[in-house]
Amino acid sequence: MKIHEILDRDPRSSPLANGGQARITTSQNEAALFELRAELETFVCDGQYGDAIERILAGYLRQLDRPRQDAAWVSGFFGSGKSHLLKMLGHLWIDTAFADGSTARSLVHELPDEVTAHLRELDMRVARTGKPAVAAAGSLLSGSSDHVRLTVLAVVLRACGLPEQYPLAEFCFWLRERGLLDRVRGAVESAGKDWHNELRRMNAGPLVAQTLLECDSSFAKDLTEARAVLRREFPPRTSDITTAEFLDAMRKALAPKGELPLTIVVLDEVQQFIGDSTDRAVTITEIAEAVQTQLDSRVMLVASGQSALSSMPQLLKLRDRFRVLVQLSDTDVEAVTRKVLLRKRPSAVDAIRNVLERNAGEVSRQLQSTRLAERAEDRATIVEDYPLLPTRRRFWEESFKRLDAAGTRSQLRSQLQIVHAALQGLATKDLGAVIPADALFQAISTDLVNTNVLMSEIANRIQAQDDGTDRGRLRQRICGLVFVINKLPREAVVDTGLRSTPRTIADLLVDDLGHDSGPLRQEVETALEALAADAVLMKLGEEYRIQTTDGAEWDRAFREKVAALRGQEPEYALKRDQILARQVQSVLGELKLLHGESKLRRTLHLHTGLQDPAKDAGDIAVWLRDSASIGQKDVENEARKRGPDDPVVHVFLRKSPEDLRTRIVEAEAARAVIDAKGGISSKEGLEARESMQSRLASAESERDALVRDLVGAA
Repeated sequence: MKIHEILDRDPRSSPLANGGQARITTSQNEAALFELRAELETFVCDGQYGDAIERILAGYLRQLDRPRQDAAWVSGFFGSGKSHLLKMLGHLWIDTAFADGSTARSLVHELPDEVTAHLRELDMRVARTGKPAVAAAGSLLSGSSDHVRLTVLAVVLRACGLPEQYPLAEFCFWLRERGLLDRVRGAVESAGKDWHNELRRMNAGPLVAQTLLECDSSFAKDLTEARAVLRREFPPRTSDITTAEFLDAMRKALAPKGELPLTIVVLDEVQQFIGDSTDRAVTITEIAEAVQTQLDSRVMLVASGQSALSSMPQLLKLRDRFRVLVQLSDTDVEAVTRKVLLRKRPSAVDAIRNVLERNAGEVSRQLQSTRLAERAEDRATIVEDYPLLPTRRRFWEESFKRLDAAGTRSQLRSQLQIVHAALQGLATKDLGAVIPADALFQAISTDLVNTNVLMSEIANRIQAQDDGTDRGRLRQRICGLVFVINKLPREAVVDTGLRSTPRTIADLLVDDLGHDSGPLRQEVETALEALAADAVLMKLGEEYRIQTTDGAEWDRAFREKVAALRGQEPEYALKRDQILARQVQSVLGELKLLHGESKLRRTLHLHTGLQDPAKDAGDIAVWLRDSASIGQKDVENEARKRGPDDPVVHVFLRKSPEDLRTRIVEAEAARAVIDAKGGISSKEGLEARESMQSRLASAESERDALVRDLVGAA
C-alpha cells in the first residue's frame, strides 16, 4: 500500500486549495468556482473557526429586531486564516449554489450544531422578508485610500451586480427609477456589447446615449445633447462621497423596492488600509456607526486586521463600534492539518496502526532524553498524524518559535503548504514511510535568508553540499538540520534537550520505519566526520555546528533581533513614545519660566496620552501628542476650545520619519545582543563586541538626531 492510497485526498492530484492563501473575489469563472468548491470541502469549521462563525451569526441574529446592529472585528497575524474564514462566512451566509446542485453548506464537512442552528434561523428570517440574503465581500486594499466611503460602497455595488464606480451606479439607479434599466441594458447587450464595459466608457462612446435616446425619445433632442446631459449629470467623481450619500446608495443598491435584505458586508485587510492614517480610521468609524444605526439593523459589518482593536492607536477609535471580537491564532494548526491534509481513508486505519505497532521501537527511540520524546498522549493522535510523527511535529513547533520570531511563517497557511509539499514527495512510497524533519528547513530556507535569520553565506555553503549525488544530498540535509537544531534555546526553563549529535540528526532523518535505520545512522556519522574535516561544520564535544566566525554569529543575532522587533508594534510604539517624551522633557528642563511682574516661577510638567492632564494649581502642563494617536486638527480644536486662560501648552508632533523606526529598532537590537552575549574573552569575540557597540552608538546617534528634528518641528 502506498502513502497516497491511505489518504482521503491524494496529494498528487488534489492541490492545496488556493495554495493555502484565500483570496476574496466575486469572480464566477470556472477556475474561481473550482477553487471555491475545494475551499469549502476542506474548510474545518470547528475550533476557533467554528466559534468565530457561531459568534458572528449569533451577534447578527440577536440584534435583528433591535435599533442597533453589531459589527464584528476579526484579528490575527498573516496566515492565521482571516481571509479564508471571512470568505467561507460569506458563502455560508447565502448558501452559494453550484451547477451540480450542491451548495456551500452541503460541501463543508461537519458544520457545528450551533452554526447549523443559526444558519437555519437566518434562512427563516430571510424567508419572512421575501428577499434573498446578500453577502458582499472584498478587500479594501483594492480601492482608493483617499476615497474611503467610495471604496466600501464599491464592495456592496459589486455584490449587487452594479458598476463599482459611484457615478455609473447613480446612472443605473436613475434608469431604474424611470423603468428604463432593463430596456437600455437589454438593448446594449443585444448589440453584442458588455453592459459594464459600455458603462465605463459611457462618456467616451455613443452606444449608451444612443440606446437611451431610442428607449426614451424625450430624454434629449439628439445624440449630441444626450451625451452632453450624461456627462453633466454623471461626471467622474474626484472626491469622496458624504456619509448621507453613502447610506442613500447602500439603500438603492440593496433595496430598490424598500425593505432591506439580510446582508453581511465583509471588509478584508481593513487595518492595512487604515495604516497610520487617523483620518481613514475616523471615516471607517463613521461608516460602521452609520451601517449599525441607519440601515434597519439588517446589515452587519465584518472587518479584519492583524491586530486586536486595543493594541494599536488608530484602531482604538473603532473599538466601540465593533463589539463582536474574534481573535485567530495558530492553536488549531494541528486540527486543520489532520482534517485537511492527513485525513485517512477508513479502510486504511488498521493497516496504519499495524505498521506503527510493528515499528514501535523505532518510533520510541527517536529523540529520547529530550523534551520532545514520545509521550503517552501520542497514542491518541499518532494514526491521525501519520506520516508526520508526533515527535517531529513538536520539533517543527519548537523550531518555528526560534526561526520565525515575527510569526509570519509559523501560521496555518505556511504549515499547510509545508505539509502538503512533504506529502507530495512521499506519495508514491510504501506504507511505513514518514516525513523527515528536515523538510521544514527545505521549505523555509529561502524565507530564512530573506528575513536575515539565515545568512546568505551560510545558506550558500549548505546548498553547495548537494552535488547531485546521494552523498551530497545527505550532506546538505544534515547541514540544514544542524543549523535548525542550534537555533533552539538552551536556557534552563525552555531547553528542549536537543543537541546536534549524530544520534539526534539520524533520528530526525529516518524516513522509513519499515527499514533498519542502522545503515542510515552509520552514513550520518560518516558524513558528519567528513563535513567537519572539510571545515563545513565544527565539532564541539559530541555536537556539530555550522563553521562561522564570531562576527558572523553576532551579526546574525542582531538581524534576528531586528526582524523580531519589527513585528512587535506595541513594544515599538511604547519605546518611540518614551524617546520622544524624553526629548521634549530635555527641552522643558532648559526653560526657566518667570510669570508676571512678580516673577513667580512656574513649573512645567510633561503629560502624554489622550486623557486630559490633571489640573495642578500653579503648574503648567505640556500635553504631548503625535500623529500616531490623533490628528492635528483635533489638537488644534482642543486648544481653541480651552481658550487662552487654560494653563496647558499643546504640543503636536507630526508624522515620524520611517528612518526613525529603523534606528530605534537597530539600537534596541544591538543593545539586546550585547547584553545577551555576556562576558567575552577571546580576541574574535572582543572584536565582535566592539563592532556591535559601534553599531549601537551609530544607531543611537542617528535616532537622536531624527528625534531632535521631529521635536524641533513640533
